[in-house]
Formats: sequence, structure tokens, C-alpha cells
Amino acid sequence: MSPKLVCLDAKVLLITNLPRYFDGCYREDDVADLLRPFGFIFKGSNIYVIPEKCMAFALMPSVKSVQNIVAYSDQNHIVFRGSKLSVGVVHNMVSMTPFGFYSFLIKRTHSKLKDDGGSLIFIHNISQSEAGALRETLIKIGSVRRYLPLLNKVFVEFKDRQEADMLGVWYSLLKRSPAHHVFRMKIPQINSLSPPPTVPSRALPDVSEAVDGAVVPTIKRGVPQGSTPPFWITMTTSPLVFPTFCPWFNIPDYLTVSLNGLKKTISQASKFCTVMLTGLPERNYTHQDVAKLVWKHFPKQNLQTLFYNVVVLPLQRRAFVFFSSWDGCSDFVGNHIINPVFVKGSRLSVHLVLEDMQPGFSEETMYRSVMKWSNAHVSQLRPLDKRLLCVEISEPTTHLVMMVMKKVATVAPFVNFLPLANRIVIEMAEPSGVTAAVLQISLNSPEHQLWSKVKRIEPLKSLNRRLRDSREAVINLESDSSMKPAATSKSKPDKRNLCSEPETPSENLSPKRRKLELSDQSQILYNKTEDETTQKKRQEDLQVHVSSTEDQTKNKTKVQKPESLSKLLSEDFKLHQTMDSMEDQPETNKESIAVATRTKPPKDEEMVHETQRLSFPEQRRAGNISYQKATEDDEEEERPANETRKLPKSSLKVLRNLDEVKEEDDATEEELREGLWKENLQDEDEENSAGEFVEPILGFFCSICSVFFLDEDAAEDSHCCSRSHLRNLQIYYQKLLQH
Repeated sequence: MSPKLVCLDAKVLLITNLPRYFDGCYREDDVADLLRPFGFIFKGSNIYVIPEKCMAFALMPSVKSVQNIVAYSDQNHIVFRGSKLSVGVVHNMVSMTPFGFYSFLIKRTHSKLKDDGGSLIFIHNISQSEAGALRETLIKIGSVRRYLPLLNKVFVEFKDRQEADMLGVWYSLLKRSPAHHVFRMKIPQINSLSPPPTVPSRALPDVSEAVDGAVVPTIKRGVPQGSTPPFWITMTTSPLVFPTFCPWFNIPDYLTVSLNGLKKTISQASKFCTVMLTGLPERNYTHQDVAKLVWKHFPKQNLQTLFYNVVVLPLQRRAFVFFSSWDGCSDFVGNHIINPVFVKGSRLSVHLVLEDMQPGFSEETMYRSVMKWSNAHVSQLRPLDKRLLCVEISEPTTHLVMMVMKKVATVAPFVNFLPLANRIVIEMAEPSGVTAAVLQISLNSPEHQLWSKVKRIEPLKSLNRRLRDSREAVINLESDSSMKPAATSKSKPDKRNLCSEPETPSENLSPKRRKLELSDQSQILYNKTEDETTQKKRQEDLQVHVSSTEDQTKNKTKVQKPESLSKLLSEDFKLHQTMDSMEDQPETNKESIAVATRTKPPKDEEMVHETQRLSFPEQRRAGNISYQKATEDDEEEERPANETRKLPKSSLKVLRNLDEVKEEDDATEEELREGLWKENLQDEDEENSAGEFVEPILGFFCSICSVFFLDEDAAEDSHCCSRSHLRNLQIYYQKLLQH
């Protein structure tokens, strides 16, 4: 081996004399297999094969591995498909990133790059036949400066950044997205106003390949002030978003607010009471940051207003505010003229919208309307109510959007999606995809710290329920407080139920508990009047109120029967949640609400679901627990407090929101039929005792006794009524009382 090679700190191999390529005779990973015995790890971006030149470049993991393969090739022949290969070392390779490799090749041809990568697009995982079809498409699009096909990869360099947008737009409008990975080598950025697209019709695919209703974006008055790149468009081709230099979305008729121009358009703008905000920063802001600017101008400040009157589109760097009256709209505009509005240091431009944007005040209508203004495809023939998945996020970033969508794509196919500042609305291909995503995607993913910004994953029905339950809750954004229900003169609201969203996400639960938890994650705000003594006791003990007996002087509590699992799933009952954020609770209360799971007790910071809470009698000092058994006629039968050996069948009753039961539909039952739980769960016997500790996990597992059953009848009819189960249950309750 040459002494010069030993001195070189080189890790890039040059492989020459590859066999002539024709009709897919070999693939990129076939070449990579030759290098695996020497430590090469195929990643897709560390090997480049140029079939026309019969050569390949590979980045080895270390200098030692390069020396080993070169020494081996000096003494042995490396043969591939009948061709004896030659192996050399490239010592002047700066980078093996896609842009670095492309720059290396261009310099070897004594040419120069047009820019720093803003006009260069790299496509990976593309076959040779697809590369040929793409070349025909690029001829129609035009403005291509260089086209460099490699094995499984293609580099496309356009004449300028503005023209490079069209290839990404073309991918976003395809009816059937190929399995390509389309990357722009550099995100386009300038500090000046972005120009409109030039000849946008060239970006449209052929009619046979395009989605239904694919059109070019409309810009009636030019690009509004404050619109600076980058912008992002969504697509179903990886990596699911694409940065653009120009705004490729529809811009309504507008007039930028100024001191002189306001009076001229007051009559036309007052018909719509809509404001468009442009110039939003790229990152590091929230939906609430934008809503704060206009919140005091809304007479009704609830979750419905926050979701549908303030629509923030972070990838388009603009927002729309739909005021409820012209008075509120004109007040905001007048204040802006005197004191311009800012979001995280970025000054926003305010524009009065001069046409009806047809805003939607439900998730379905909002999705269709905003997708139209985004120039994105929405299925017009199929209903959306059972196919929309809502992923609530705390902060909008492009990386988080890509992470969420990649996660969803691994579970079920989707049609399109709409990234907003506080949530991502995803149109799934089938209703069963919504159920699968809710059940299979965990909020506690350890893969990346960014995933902690995902706060809730829920179907449309659950979101609608949250909006309906919080209609009377007032959101105070000025003080960054949670939702507060309007307090009456007779009673004060329970502060523990004022949270608009749970601080702590659900831990890893069984599919049954996961379904119930996700459907009821929002805190239900109710207006029941309670005296201060009852509230204080609830806050100290964190217990659920249960039905008291007619004779309250006996100080006994009725433990009620559980609703069956199948009824809970099919009827999707509303559960009253009276839990507080763990950050606001003392240490003793944290310990008191810990409930044993089938593997290990929950952590202190976990919050306990309503169905896991029990209330206990007053006789704590005596150390005994008194029970009452409900007969079929709801007649009460007393037992002495000291009878603890022969325990009657105890049961729990899930508290319902009776005002909402009649409004529930059968969506959850249908979703479960079409989803992962296709087996028909039979109604549980209402006489079963302590049935909440038996969970269907490929069978039935009792978390109190640590016993697993394959048969449901054996689990609940025999085991739950056994003396050992009831004895363990009594011990479990006594431990809770001691804490």
C-alpha cells in the first residue's frame, strides 16, 4: 500500500469500471453490498453511482476502512457482475452531502454554480424509468439549467430560485404521489417583498395526472406588503413540505391599512369585517401570540372564537382574523395605525380583506375554506366529518409538521393536511385511519424532544365536544390564564376545572383506556353551584362526588355499578373530569391519586382519569370501609361497618354529562368497527364487581391480583366475585386512605 495513502486523511472511495448499466441491471444497494464487509453502512446519502460513467463514490466510516479495502483490492480482484473493479481514494472531496457532491462534480467539469443551492433540487429514491418521465416533465416546465441523473438519484438545477418553485408545486398537485424524496438544497430567503410566480400554469401537471380541481393561484392585487420568503407548500410526497420563493397560495382582494386609505374602503370592508396579517416570523411564536393582538375586540372570548375567528397559517406566514362586527374590526385597525402590531419582534402588515372569504365556524367548513385559499386539494365528493384527525400542537414549526405527518403516514394513508399554528388538521383516506392514529400514536414518544410540543391527538367528534362544552368558558389571553367559566353571583367556579387543556399528556395506556382518555382529555366546565365547604374538601381529597343516600345523617357513601366496557366505547359517554394539574397539588395529594396499573404504579406527575377515582366513607379513623349494595329497585341495604370479610359486590358508575348524552351520535361505534378493534365486545354483566380492573389486552388482566385471563366470563363472573379479589381490593382501598 502506498505510504502516501497512509498519510492521507481521506474517507471517500472512487470505484471505477462498473458494468454498463441498462434496464435496471443493478441497483445502488447492490454496489453498497460490495463495501459492507469493510464496514460500510448504506444510508442513501453516502453513496453516489453515475451509471453513464460506470463509476461510484462512497463515503466510508473511517480512514482505516478505506485503507483496508484498498489493501484488499491490491492483492485480490473485486468482481461485480463480471467486471473487475478498480478502487481509489478521493482526497480533495470537501463534503459528501448532496449539495457538496453536486458542487464537486460541477467544479470537475470547470463550470460554476448559479447560486448557493436555492435553485437546486435533489430527488432521491427514483427509478431510472421514473427519471426518464421526470425529464419529459421538466421539458414542459422549462427553465432547467442542468439535469444530472444518477442511479436512484437526480439533481435538477433551475435558472433561478423563482423557477425552482414549480417542480415542488408540480409534485404537490399530483393525484398519485410517487415514493420520491424531494429536497430543495437551500431554503430561499430574502429581506424584501417576494415576487409573484411567473407563468404559474407551467407548474400544473397533465389533466390525467393532476388532482381534481387543480388550478394556478390567484393574486388579484399583487403580493401584499410584508410577504417575504420562505413560504411552504404541503404535499404527500416526502418530506411532505416544500419551501418556495414565491407565494403559491390564493390571495384575496385586499387593501393595506394606511392613514389615508382607510376611509376609501370603509364601506366595502365593513361588509366582511376580515383582516389579513402578513409578515409573521418563521418560528418561535404561538397561536395565542397572534390572538392576543385582536382578543380584546371580540365580545365572546371562548375556545370557538380562538379556533375559528383567528386562523393562523404558519407555513404561509400570514393569518386571517374574522371579526364579529365592524366596530371591533375598525377599532383594531385604528389602534394599529397609532401603535403597529408586532409578534416576537416582527412587525406585521395589516390588510383589509375586500371580499367574502366564506370563513368556516366548524372544523369541516374551516378546513374546506382555508384549503381553497391555500390552493390545496380537498375531496368534494366524500364527507369529512369522520375522516378528519386533529393534532393539537403548542408551537408551529416545519420540523414538527414533518415529524407529525411522517408518524401519521406510518399508521394509515392520508389525503392532505392543513398546518395551523395551534393544530394540524389531517384528512385521512378512510375513517378507520382516524381510529388507528388515535390508538397507535403515543403522546410520549422518546424519539425527539420536539415531539413534546404535540399536546393532543383526537378525532373530530372529540374536538366538537370540547368546543361545545367550553362555550361558556372565558379565555383571558392577556394574563396567560386558562379558560374561566363565567362566575355567577351565587357561586364561584372551581378553579381546578378551568384548564383549557391538560398540562400532562396521557401516559402509555391500554387501547381501551387510551381511547377513553383521548376522547375526554379536555377539562369539562360545568356550572353546578357548590358551597365552599364541599369545594375545599374536594380539593384536599381529589375525590369524585358520588350519589349520596336520602338519609345523609348516616354519613355513608353509595358505591355505584359500573357501566359496561362495550357501552362506554359505543356510546362514547362524557366523563366529568375533576382533576387538577399536578403542578398545583401538594405532595400528599400527588400520592393520593396514584392508581396501580397492570405493570407499575404511575408516576407522581401523572393525572388520574375520572373512571379511576373512588370516593370513600367518612369512617376513616376506625380503619374500616363500609359498603352499600344497590338492589335492582335501587333500595339500599345497610351493612355493619365492622363486616369486612364478606364484602358485597362493589361497582362503579361513570358520571355522565346528561346535557350532552342526547347529542351524541354513533361515530365512535362506527370508528371502532372500522378500526383496529373489530371484534364485537359483548356487554358486561352489570352485576360484576370491581370490573374496572380487568382490561382487554389480548385477553383480560386484573391489575389488583396480577392475574391474566383469556375468557371474559371467567375473568369477571368468577374472579371478580372471588374472596381473594375482594380481599386485595379492600387492601388497595385501605392503602389509598393511609396516604
